Amino acid sequence: MNNPDNKPSSMSIPGYSAAIDALDWGGGTALVIGHRTPDTDSICSAVAYAGLMRAMGHDCVAKAAGNVNRETKFIAGLWNLPLPEVVCSVAPGTRLILMDHSEYAQAVEGAGQARLLQVIDHHGVGDIRETNLMLYKAMPVGSTCTIVYHSFLEFGISISDETARVLLAGIISDTRNLAKGTTTAMDVAVRSALADRLGMTDEYLSTVFAGMDRAAHDISGMSDREIFLANYKRYRIEGLAIGIASIDGDPSVPAEEFLDRMLRIMPETMVEQGEDMIFAKVDIGRGTYILYYDPSGRARDIAEKAFGPSVRPGICHSARNLSRKTAVVPMISRALK
Repeated sequence: MNNPDNKPSSMSIPGYSAAIDALDWGGGTALVIGHRTPDTDSICSAVAYAGLMRAMGHDCVAKAAGNVNRETKFIAGLWNLPLPEVVCSVAPGTRLILMDHSEYAQAVEGAGQARLLQVIDHHGVGDIRETNLMLYKAMPVGSTCTIVYHSFLEFGISISDETARVLLAGIISDTRNLAKGTTTAMDVAVRSALADRLGMTDEYLSTVFAGMDRAAHDISGMSDREIFLANYKRYRIEGLAIGIASIDGDPSVPAEEFLDRMLRIMPETMVEQGEDMIFAKVDIGRGTYILYYDPSGRARDIAEKAFGPSVRPGICHSARNLSRKTAVVPMISRALK
């Protein structure tokens, strides 16, 4: 991948870079931005992809649609990674490249009136629509950073050591250092290539990930609202606005006490976020608890249809640990249909 001029090499896919050039870039700066309540993969993929677009001659800058979490701050400090500026909303007509999501409910405020140029994602196809030319690239991999790595290869653009660290951070975060069920052979290969490039051993990366994991689960000093919204995503399913939080239990307090605290915060959170109903998956001990709320009681019907009878009001339980992406969202979607 040596390319000192940082230009597309002969290995570039014919016509692919021309398709990027043909997009309606306009006269200003395009923002490359991940989803609200961003995780490490969302932040890192935006930073790396903005760099790729600049290397191809396009005026792009990475932004964040919310404050970075503790895990991202940890790895950014350890590896000296750049963190993008936070923007709460964008003006109509702003050129956007969306990373790690394809749902308007998860996008930065104003995305519905923006000019969408690209979507780079590893989730299912959401409700993003653009009447003009747009590039949509989705791959069934464990990390958006894996897709970005292959984009560098496809365009023949060299990867700097800093970008390699950025991509590697996103991959080990979103695949839980290759332990997550959504990890693919492609994620494994890219992690290996980046680690070799940087001279990082598996033992070292395991130590790094352990630090990331501790930071991700550190809820010390956080209010219940902050805990609930730390990994919260919004969805539009069957015409309903639905919020789903993903929460790790606090081992320092009894499970029932922690669940009660999360239940108490849900009514005001639902109103604040403008949802029709709200859920949370809470991992405590063995299995996953599914918390649900809406004033009409429909959320209970949906939760019980998807996850079985309530173990007590507001709570269902699964004996197996459920992923929000591959289990909770699809199960709620099927129940709503």
